[in-house]
Amino acid sequence: MKSLIPLLKTSALLHLAIVCMLVLYITVPGIEASELFVNGDEARHAMTGVYFRDLIHDFPITSPKEYTFRYYAHYPALGLIHWPPLFHMAEGVFFAVFGISVVTARLCVIAFSLLLAVYFYRLVRDLFDAPTACLASILLICTAAVVSYARVVMLEIPSLALCVVSIFQFNRYLSGRGQRYAVRAAATLALAALTRQHALLLVPLFITLALILGQARILLRREVLLSGLAAMAVVVPYYAYTFQLHGQSVANDALSGARGHEFLMSTRNLTYYLEMIPKQAGWIVPSLAAVSIVVALARKCRASRVFAAWIVVCYVLFTAIAQKDSRYVIYWLPPMCAMAAYGLFATRSIVRLRRPAAVGLVGVAVLSIVGASRIERPYVRGCLEAVQHVASVNGTNPIFFQGELNGSFIFHVRATDTERRSLVLRGSKMIFVTNILNAYGQEQLIGTPEDLFQAFDRNAVRCAVVEDRDILNAPGYEMLINALESDRFQPSATVPIETNVERFADLKLKIYEYKEARAPKDLTVILPMRTLDEGIEVKVE
Repeated sequence: MKSLIPLLKTSALLHLAIVCMLVLYITVPGIEASELFVNGDEARHAMTGVYFRDLIHDFPITSPKEYTFRYYAHYPALGLIHWPPLFHMAEGVFFAVFGISVVTARLCVIAFSLLLAVYFYRLVRDLFDAPTACLASILLICTAAVVSYARVVMLEIPSLALCVVSIFQFNRYLSGRGQRYAVRAAATLALAALTRQHALLLVPLFITLALILGQARILLRREVLLSGLAAMAVVVPYYAYTFQLHGQSVANDALSGARGHEFLMSTRNLTYYLEMIPKQAGWIVPSLAAVSIVVALARKCRASRVFAAWIVVCYVLFTAIAQKDSRYVIYWLPPMCAMAAYGLFATRSIVRLRRPAAVGLVGVAVLSIVGASRIERPYVRGCLEAVQHVASVNGTNPIFFQGELNGSFIFHVRATDTERRSLVLRGSKMIFVTNILNAYGQEQLIGTPEDLFQAFDRNAVRCAVVEDRDILNAPGYEMLINALESDRFQPSATVPIETNVERFADLKLKIYEYKEARAPKDLTVILPMRTLDEGIEVKVE
């Protein structure tokens, strides 16, 4: 066991090699195990990346809006406007270089995971020392939240990575390393804000850090003001445009959420994230961090003030936002891991505790790695098989899909459709329409089988793919099933969903063929959009 301790005292290059190899060890095995399904968002993140890949390829400089509407009519699983575009642009580059696939989408997230590991190590090394940075990085990489979101195509890891890079740059500026770090901090703050809205927490965090470190005047320096204005010039136009088109949804998320205004001042709200921390990081790291912060603050340790402020700002902001989700705890896991590592190393300075502390250091690192390796990767498979079957019988007719896995189905339709001739009609755009979440508003558009037959005739639908269980509690689901079981349709195939996720257990995709399907000519696709001022109407050749 003693032989492992020197590993934490070697060069920074070896430390970085260790943490990067750990990232790959945790993320790469099983990268092909699942299709895209997490939270309903994963497939949309990937599909939005494909959109940018195709946008780069086609370069519709004269009619970008019309191009986007037409693209959405074909593949209605995009997250444009709802999410900032930077990560999806990066994905588009990955898809352009490596091809459109689930693996490519996840490789892009792994690249951001490596960025996170490298800059978190550098930040902790600046504030403490290299051994502490190495252990803190191991702890962070192995937390349940980081392991889970580094394996899927979600915005948590890219956003957190860019936040850490920006904090690293700003801390160096506060440490007197030079004006260039103010510029870099502002630039990476802008990039983070263009990746996810939550990254705007950096603004109050930077102000708080300058105040508590007694460097408030630094905020009025020329390089800070100019860099801040430049970052605003990049970020504000996007956010202004987003709010213009998507303002009500933003207000719902920020002010009322799915639970209502009264939830904000409730005890449940104030303790929500405190209860979520152990689920995302276990008990060891938060407990060590809490003790270490108290001790370090008593010793007037500068680094402890930085990390304590980081935790407090995250807690206050996310508690104030009505929309709650346990995954948002990921934003204050880095300071917790840093302080936990600091506490473990600090005990080694006590002579009587030196040997137990050494054992504890190695034990915590090993237990973290073992625990991370045992976190099961959730998987859902079956949409690709359904797409392949539909392609064999459908021809060029539009395809109807109803169910929670619509994003995954649409992604695989595009991935296998090299000529980009396919068109998918979502039940959540044809039968009913939702304003992002059911709680924000929902409207049923088709109420009878006869109306459904007319919609299928109008849109030249041949194949209909439907989940055999109504996971979404979708309006009109029973009507849809009754219509598909009528003599105007014939069953074509049933594809079982393979999964270890309880929500999708025993789920099947049932594929029907509409006997009266017409040739796909003179099509006009109309998509109601509750998040825009107007719907989308596109003539399809």
